[in-house]
Order: sequence, then structure tokens, then C-alpha cells
Amino acid sequence: MPENKSKGQLIEFVGPSGVGKTTLFENTRKRIQDDWFFEYHARLNINPGCVDVISKDILTSLLFSKICAIEKYSLEITEKLSLVERISQIIQVQLVINSNNFPKGFVLDEGIYHFFSEQILEIKDDFTSPLMKNRGFVFLMPQNIRAFKERGLNRKQERAPRSKTGRFFNSVELDVSGAEAQIEIYRNLRALCASHGCPILDISPEDDLALNSLKVIRFLEHIAFNRFHNLQP
Repeated sequence: MPENKSKGQLIEFVGPSGVGKTTLFENTRKRIQDDWFFEYHARLNINPGCVDVISKDILTSLLFSKICAIEKYSLEITEKLSLVERISQIIQVQLVINSNNFPKGFVLDEGIYHFFSEQILEIKDDFTSPLMKNRGFVFLMPQNIRAFKERGLNRKQERAPRSKTGRFFNSVELDVSGAEAQIEIYRNLRALCASHGCPILDISPEDDLALNSLKVIRFLEHIAFNRFHNLQP
């Protein structure tokens, strides 16, 4: 396969769960698939190849820190196991990407900066800095937190109707507080990425989906162009 201008680049969609990362990704994917790889391409390569030692050490540290955090979550054991399985997949995908010379770059709707945001912020900056290399970010941050959480709770209510309306609105109050804390983490993560000079596209999920998809496409084109231009003699 011929080398693509996007080669060596890794773009992650980052933002709170339920904000619309996967929706935006799926709306964009078919229009960028000629120039970029996705998670399933990495998962086809079960053998990571010549393992990048630095990446392995960093990712191992992140994984164990996250598992320790999951132990404290108020979840059923089956839910905890599902979460551990998913973050293990994310770590494996990252290791495969870092350890192979793929002819195209990758766009991920879920990556380590989404699942390990708190852990990345907690450890030393110079320890995680290698993960910033050739990485860009699409940050989706809701402008109206209450409306964002109400939509999420409405979806949950549709799947499991509540007997009392009051319980729903009390949950909104509690959930808004939790959402604000979660969004603050992603704001701090964005600041960290910006401090490393990573390309960042800020998306408001309240905006038109088609318009946001076009913004992502132009952002990816810009990154690929700059990468190709910088390689020219």
C-alpha cells in the first residue's frame, strides 16, 4: 500500500461520555476512509510487532492506575469487568499503532486520552510527553451542561422508566454537578495538550452535525498537509 500524507499521525476524539463523539465520528468516517485508518485496522494486527518500549512502560502505568480507580467505582462486578476489557483493548490498540509502520495515520473516536484522562493529568508531564508526538485532538465540550445531562438522563429514562418524576429531576441536579467535574478534567487535559503544541479542534456538540463533520475533515486535511509539507526536502 502506498504511503499516505497522514502517515504517522494519530487523531483522537475527546470529551465526556454521551457528548456525541461516536456520532460525529461515524458521520465523518466514510469521507476520510481513503486517507486514514481506524481502530478496527489496528485490532486486525493482534501482534504489536516490535514493541515500542517507551510506549509499553507508559501504557502499562496508565492501565494499572486505571484498574485501581475502577476498583473504587460503584459498579456491579460485571460492569467493572466490561470496563477493564474495554480499556485493555484501548491500550492494545495504542501499542499496536506505536509499534508498527502503518502507511496511513489513525483517527480514533475513543482513545487513551478519553479513557485515561485523569491518570494522564496525575502523572509527571515528562513521562507522558512521548505520547503527545504526532498527535492531534478533536475536543467535544458541551456549552449547556444541564441540557447535555438532561438529554442523557432522558435516554436512560426511556430505557428504564422511572416511577416518580421527582426522582428524575433530583438526578438531573446530581448529574449536572458530576458533569461539571468531568468537563473540568477535559478542560485541564486540553490545556495540557495545547502546552505540548498539539493541533486541537474545538467542537460544540450543539452545532449542526454536518457542519461539525466538515470542520473535522478540514482539520484532518490541514494536519496531513502540514505533515507532508514538513517532510519535503
